[in-house]
Amino acid sequence: MSTAPSVPPPDATSFTVREYISHILHNHYDVPKHEAEDLATQWKYGRGSELRTFDVDTFRSIFGVEVGTLLFEYVRKELGLSKAGSNEKLAGGGAAHRAEKDIFGITPGFTITVSFGF
Repeated sequence: MSTAPSVPPPDATSFTVREYISHILHNHYDVPKHEAEDLATQWKYGRGSELRTFDVDTFRSIFGVEVGTLLFEYVRKELGLSKAGSNEKLAGGGAAHRAEKDIFGITPGFTITVSFGF
């Protein structure tokens, strides 16, 4: 296992981010090199800033549940962030907070039941 490179800086290109992802998968998780490179190609356009700010659900949507979760946790650990929540963002400024209202102005998780009496 070789020494892992640092998390790419916020202005890192998507190519640099893909190299980092491939390196982590191959050297830290023992994914065969060609498979790690193929998985890394799923990162298309995002820069280092997105690698640091995407939440776990975004990582999972890009890489799949297993690989997305592994990469999210690895990057978060490398940035020295705590485990405050599964949707915590990776920004260096601390944990992100869940929105208090969704796009419809409703509190996330709030359920409304409507019944019609006929």
